[in-house]
Amino acid sequence: MADDLVPDEFIQHYGYRPLSGRAQKTWDSRYAAYKKEQASRAEPETTLLTPEEDAVLMLSVALWNGFIALPTLHPDDQTEVRHMIHAIQDKIMSRPVRRQFPKKQD
Repeated sequence: MADDLVPDEFIQHYGYRPLSGRAQKTWDSRYAAYKKEQASRAEPETTLLTPEEDAVLMLSVALWNGFIALPTLHPDDQTEVRHMIHAIQDKIMSRPVRRQFPKKQD
């Protein structure tokens, strides 16, 4: 671990790395836990969307990117379209919950 570059935020919180003894072992274990946490943050979140739902969600992203590339004709257009696209995305992203908890028929 001596060759690793330690982030400033970790050093500020735990101090510099001791060279030997019990303090070094404690520091090393804290740094290992820190690195594991940082690595888990970098991993992509698992998705509950089906591949088809994910594709439709990506279409909404493409729709937004295409729309903002157009010339602005009215100052409210982007805001209104953004709200509409968010409504579409909300519907798409609510589907896994609806599958998990279907409405019971009386």
